[in-house]
Amino acid sequence: MIGVLDQGQVGALMLLDLSAAFDTVDHDILTSVLRRRFAVDGPTLDWLSDFLSGRSQIVRVGTSVSDAATPLCILVYRRVLSSTQSCSLNMPRMSASFLTGCVITCLLISKHVILQGFKHGRPDNVPEIVSALQDRATNVSAWCAVKRLQLNAEKTEVLWFGTATNLRKISPDVSSIRVDSTVVTPTTVVRNLGVMLDVELSMCEHVSRTVQSCFYHLRRLHSVRRKLGRDVTA
Repeated sequence: MIGVLDQGQVGALMLLDLSAAFDTVDHDILTSVLRRRFAVDGPTLDWLSDFLSGRSQIVRVGTSVSDAATPLCILVYRRVLSSTQSCSLNMPRMSASFLTGCVITCLLISKHVILQGFKHGRPDNVPEIVSALQDRATNVSAWCAVKRLQLNAEKTEVLWFGTATNLRKISPDVSSIRVDSTVVTPTTVVRNLGVMLDVELSMCEHVSRTVQSCFYHLRRLHSVRRKLGRDVTA
C-alpha cells in the first residue's frame, strides 16, 4: 500500500462483512467442503459432523416456550467443543469459537473468495476503481448466496487512501461503492486484521489506540501492585 502513495496514486480498500455468519452455515455444505476441498475424512469428519448434528433449540418469551426444533444452519460457539464421538474416537476438546472461525474460513477459501477488495490507480481513474470493487462485491455476494451466506452491507467499510493532495482530487459523488442495494460511503479509519488504517497510512490512529490500551492496563496494574509483592512487580 505504501508503494501506491510513492507512485502518486490513490487506492481503495473494501472490507466486506458476513451477516450472522455463525447462524447461517449450512451443515451439509460445510461437511461437503471439508471432505472434498480439505480431505477431512474418517473419524475426524465423523467427530465434526456429530458436533453439528442432533442439536435442538427452543425460543422462550416470558412464560411461553416454543416446541423444540432441529437447526440445520447454526454453529454452537463460545463453549468447549465436544461431541458423543469425543471419547470413543479419542478426539481433543477445543474452543468452539475457534472452530467457527475455521469453518467460515474453509467455506470462503474453498473458492478463493476473500472478504476484501483492493484496487489502486491514478486519481482520474477513480470510476474504474469503484467499478472493479463493485464487481468484486457482486461476485462475492453471488457466491455467498449459493453457500447460504449473506453479505452484511451495513457493516461493509471502504477506505480511500493516498496523499492529502491526491485525495482532494476525488469527488465525494464518485467515491462511494454499492454493495448489493446499499451505498457504502467511505470512512477515514478502518480496522483490518487488528491494524487501524487511516487515509494517509500514517498509523497515527493505530499508535494512539495502542498507547491508550497500554496506559489502561498500566493503571490497572498500578492499583494492584502492592498486593502482588516485589517478587512479581520487580
